Amino acid sequence: NPGTELVCETAASLAAASILFQNSNPTYAAELIEHAEALYAFGDSHRGLYSDSISNAAAFYRSWSGYQDELTWAAAWLYRATGKAAWLTKAEAEYQNLGNQAGTSVKSYKWTLAWDDKSFGCYVLMAMLEPSSSSYKSDAQRWLDYWSVGYNGDRITYTPGGLAWLDTWGALRYSANTAFAAFVYADNVADPSGRYSSFAASQINYMLGNNPDSRSYLCGFGNNPPINPHHRTAHGAWSNNLQGPPVNSRHVLYGALVGGPNASDEYTDDRGNYITNEVALDYNAGFQGALARMYLDNGGFIDPNFPQPEQPSITEFYAEVKINASGPHFTEPAIWASNRSAFPARSIDDMSARYFIDISEGIAAGYGPQDYLITRNGGGSLVVSDLLPWDAANHIYYVEVLYDGIPIYPGGASEYHKEAQIRISLPTSAPASAWDPTNDWSYQGLSSSLNEAPRIPVYSNGLLLGGIEPPKGDLQSYLVWTQNHFSSEQLANPAIVGPEANPDGDPFSNL
Repeated sequence: NPGTELVCETAASLAAASILFQNSNPTYAAELIEHAEALYAFGDSHRGLYSDSISNAAAFYRSWSGYQDELTWAAAWLYRATGKAAWLTKAEAEYQNLGNQAGTSVKSYKWTLAWDDKSFGCYVLMAMLEPSSSSYKSDAQRWLDYWSVGYNGDRITYTPGGLAWLDTWGALRYSANTAFAAFVYADNVADPSGRYSSFAASQINYMLGNNPDSRSYLCGFGNNPPINPHHRTAHGAWSNNLQGPPVNSRHVLYGALVGGPNASDEYTDDRGNYITNEVALDYNAGFQGALARMYLDNGGFIDPNFPQPEQPSITEFYAEVKINASGPHFTEPAIWASNRSAFPARSIDDMSARYFIDISEGIAAGYGPQDYLITRNGGGSLVVSDLLPWDAANHIYYVEVLYDGIPIYPGGASEYHKEAQIRISLPTSAPASAWDPTNDWSYQGLSSSLNEAPRIPVYSNGLLLGGIEPPKGDLQSYLVWTQNHFSSEQLANPAIVGPEANPDGDPFSNL
């Protein structure tokens, strides 16, 4: 099961990293080189496409360019890291086998440095390592000329706004990678009349806002940046639906470069369009290097207010409730414990919900809490309590529904919430006056439609996650006061019922 691309690209990465540690930690640098050389030996001796060995990768990340570019690339990096002449000899030999432009006898120049093809990086790196060799310089400048001023009258497509546009899918990544390589070549080999550094700067500036829409293509930066990149975790959806809910992403994916516009500078910030809004490591790799290079020329500053702490814009833990049935002696709510967390997303397997009732009328009719019957529909791991006291002096009790051992997590339509159907009742022989749900804390705002019910709080291991518990004290007076001061729509809003609202002084805020 060979994978020459994988092991040689990893060898190149380790060799490059070793350069950073040669002075500060030479022992570690030597270890990186040891492994890089061992990996290269394996990839060279056992040649084969990694996507043949890892078949799942073939559908999306097939090795279209083969492994010849990685063999050359890694050997060049190993020479740069070690100075061993054998590695330069190896790089020179493998370089000769890099592909030519179709119908020509020269190296390819109408594509660019990307995750699959390192050939263009090899041109630049070899020109740096052997500045006296004209062939590497010619290959590099033919490619960079094609992207900038043109080569033999042939030039890459440019959008009307000035983007060097190679391909529909993720156009900005190709331009960003080329810009980075152009900066490296300009600084280390040649920059005729400043053409390569000017080209590179123009491409990065386009991405940051110098374009027909005057918009940034970098998430969280500049004017009108993308807010809906094709990125599951930034989206923060709970129903496993690409387009929501929520419609807009809940997190800002700071610093991610999106795919970008079409050849006419047209762009839509659509999460479902991976052509324009995908983000990926290879999109940011060269772009990040080009930004660092531009900082050397232009300077910059650290924003002391970055990043701003994120806050949930919607309730993360709550109960959705509807009344399935009701009668002169019972109320039957369906309670869905819901978890649409994203700050961070987490799975909870001990969620519970509490339904609060006022049994004052039952007490007046001669019934006690022990006379209330609690039943549930369905099986599973649901645990439903008896009537439990909350504020017994004022006859406030609750039923707790425990979703014991049932993972509730924002992973899909059936995973982010779980249902429990319960019935709270008195014996059918009780008089009608003994049953009145309208003064129950949790009954307020409920209907036969499923809606968020803030007065049915939810918990994890007994700790309040969301919703509003009834105050303990003179609840009946409090309910009368709130119903006289607020509409039913306001009462359904958890931010209203409490001293925060305080329309003309809340005499019960101490409760």
